[in-house]
Amino acid sequence: MANRSITVSLPEEVLEKAEEIASRRGVSAPELLRGMLDGLVSEEREYREAEARFLRRMDEGFDLGTGGDVGWSRDESHER
Repeated sequence: MANRSITVSLPEEVLEKAEEIASRRGVSAPELLRGMLDGLVSEEREYREAEARFLRRMDEGFDLGTGGDVGWSRDESHER
């Protein structure tokens, strides 16, 4: 995948704090930002994939062991 450059304007104090954090982690501020954006993109993709799996399962339904045939009435299920 080819890299592209972007320009980001940040308040001075935010950039200074980001540079401090990056320095403690042994990376540059751009590397820190790149890693954070990569993580955000991955997290979003994983969420969408999980959501799609969930929706497929909901569409398919769940086998509750009845084979789709309920052999009791509503009243019977509520008898005490």
